[in-house]
Amino acid sequence: MASGSHTLSLTVSEEELPAAKAMLVAAYANSVPKDADPDQLLATMVLADRYQLRVCVEACRSHLLGLDPKALAWGTALALLRLPAGLREGEAFAAVVEKAHERVLHSFANLDEAWTSRASRAQWASLPAEAVTRLLGCGQLAAASENVVYVVVASWLAAQLKQCAADPAGLSQLQAVAARLLSDLRFPHMSGNFLAAVGAHHGLLAGQPEVARWLLEAMQWGRAADAQRKEMAVSGGSIAIVIVLLK
Repeated sequence: MASGSHTLSLTVSEEELPAAKAMLVAAYANSVPKDADPDQLLATMVLADRYQLRVCVEACRSHLLGLDPKALAWGTALALLRLPAGLREGEAFAAVVEKAHERVLHSFANLDEAWTSRASRAQWASLPAEAVTRLLGCGQLAAASENVVYVVVASWLAAQLKQCAADPAGLSQLQAVAARLLSDLRFPHMSGNFLAAVGAHHGLLAGQPEVARWLLEAMQWGRAADAQRKEMAVSGGSIAIVIVLLK
């Protein structure tokens, strides 16, 4: 591309060609079409950031920020959440990535309701670890019991295990994520029958070094009076699930 005495040379893959064309149009127009596809905008924004075309980056960013997070396509939200950390945390992209987190919260704010949908369960399994950790630490979630939270966490971990079975490095990272997620669960709030079955038969839990302590805390919770439970709850796990007693 030539403009006066300035030349910009672009080297892009065939997949990036549509984004490259959109980037050049946006660079000249200082804007993007009102009906621009969000997926295309994101690809254009990433490419523009690579070539430091700030006008184009800002045009894409402004458009994406104007979208209703509830209406954001799952694929677009997932693409945002899977951006390299350097982009996700950068000034230009951070606010846009927040839109993706809002989209995830909208889909899974009620874990019980979401879990009845096969499509939602597939979406849950596709989330990156950071998004799962953040969602489970959110104070706006609702679940009938902590049993549901365990099922949701275990389901996600099982899906990731299948993907990284042949990747030692990925498996090591997953084990660290599993330990962190499980240690944040409020085992004392699980029903006794469920916990006994899980503790005895589920390898995901049984393999954790802290499992004995968790099971002991659960037993103590089950036997405690209401006043004692209030004291115990103050020092419970950090996953801030709002327990809703569904009838």
